[in-house]
Amino acid sequence: MHRSGEHVNKLLPIVWVIIMTCRLLVPAQAESLKTEPLFREIIRPFQTFSPTIKRLVACPKGQRQEEVNHLLKQLAGQGPLVEPDPLDEQMVYVTFFIPYPQPQRTVQLEIFGTYDNPSLDDKKLEKLEHTDVWAQSYKFPLDICFSYRFHLTDGKGHEKSVIDALIIHRIPHGPEQEMSWSVLDLECPDERYNRLWPDIAHGQGNDVPFYSTHLKNERQITLYLPPGYDARRPQPGISARWLGAFTG
Repeated sequence: MHRSGEHVNKLLPIVWVIIMTCRLLVPAQAESLKTEPLFREIIRPFQTFSPTIKRLVACPKGQRQEEVNHLLKQLAGQGPLVEPDPLDEQMVYVTFFIPYPQPQRTVQLEIFGTYDNPSLDDKKLEKLEHTDVWAQSYKFPLDICFSYRFHLTDGKGHEKSVIDALIIHRIPHGPEQEMSWSVLDLECPDERYNRLWPDIAHGQGNDVPFYSTHLKNERQITLYLPPGYDARRPQPGISARWLGAFTG
């Protein structure tokens, strides 16, 4: 019994330290619960009707085309129409317009990358009656950013994709638009990320023929060489002889 009492006396200081430590940690943890979370709620977009679309639909039929033309003139160079939601400061109405007088079976929004969300429904634009304009509205988070274009299908089943003519932001940004995507970025007004920077060094892209031994055919590929590249200088891990065949 005497030895058991000694062991208890030795453990008492350790137990006291553990109890005091727990008492000090509990208030700190409770205080941390009062702070704002590090991550916001993930809000899914959805298809809806914007205030402008409702106004255009209610407009007299004979004036509807004129009203749409006036709106598109205001949107030129800016892209989709963005309207605040008075009931939710984290969301905005975004309405896509594409004037297309030729008869089409479907006009669909084609979204590039991971933001192609199922909650956007079928992403089909509807033609505004008594106009030559197709439109569709969505509710998006205020800081949305994604690339998109319009996919057109005519009555004969012919398909093609076109960029949004109302917006200047696109990737890649250049004269060739067949492979380009329009960019909707509500958070970053700086458009330099998809334009040529004149104040930095640029590489060179060479279009060269490439024969595939596996596919048994030849195609054009673009070989990009960084600024300052010298074909006479051996490159680590790359055959200078192989690169020389493309660069001449």
